[in-house]
Amino acid sequence: MAVPRRQFGSLRQRQGRWEASYWHNGQRHLGPIRFRTKGDANAFLSEIETVIRRGNWTDPSAGRISVRELAFAWVEADPTKRESTTAREALTLRLHIFPTLGKLRIEQVGPQDVQNLINIWSAGHAPRTVKRNYEVLRAMFGYAVRNDWLGRNPCRNIKLPAVDGTRRYDLTPEDVTRIALHMPPEYAPMIWMGAALGLRWSEVAGLRVGRLDLSGGRLTVAEGLTRGIGGRNVFGPPKSRAGHRTMSMPKTVVAMLVAHLASIHRLTPAERI
Repeated sequence: MAVPRRQFGSLRQRQGRWEASYWHNGQRHLGPIRFRTKGDANAFLSEIETVIRRGNWTDPSAGRISVRELAFAWVEADPTKRESTTAREALTLRLHIFPTLGKLRIEQVGPQDVQNLINIWSAGHAPRTVKRNYEVLRAMFGYAVRNDWLGRNPCRNIKLPAVDGTRRYDLTPEDVTRIALHMPPEYAPMIWMGAALGLRWSEVAGLRVGRLDLSGGRLTVAEGLTRGIGGRNVFGPPKSRAGHRTMSMPKTVVAMLVAHLASIHRLTPAERI
């Protein structure tokens, strides 16, 4: 009776031992060792075939890349990120992750290593900073899992420091006046626009003259000024569609902007209200 030919993988005998290999996702993978018997090699291929069918397969060679190499691959995988986000993540990697984990192979990093790093961060940083750093680390290893470079994310069952709720202080008009008076005169309109219209700092800093309709008392928020890679300032669109909006301005703010633009020669006498 003929023995059925193996459908998954292939075997080859070399120098008295058996070499097992298989194809997956368009790539040939070689067994980690040369097996003493043909039965051992067959058992290895059967185990790999079962793992693939269950969806638990990981690339045996990918686990040997370093955390630093994983980070670079993760950053480059999403070119749609805002430059300010990429710059913030790059700073987190350089200052908080690479010094401790950068040279380790990703397969060497376990939950205890992550917890130890969290404990180190917690000793010198605010809970909110620790949480933000951890989110970068977790997303990076999540990318490795999605690409079958790791079987499980080491960022699991991690205890983070408690983050207190944001404490708010509602400014009164008198408070805003005092703050504006302590600023250089050319920055006072920014204070009042933020307070009166609820604009973010990046939206006020990124407001261009062409977005102002002084005669109609309106402004349009269409971009913001953020810190990009290398610390340079860059203009970028709002984070969401709702962030792009047109707003009415109080007459006092309009008058303040008119005076401000006139003082820096942005308006001709005919354009002044």
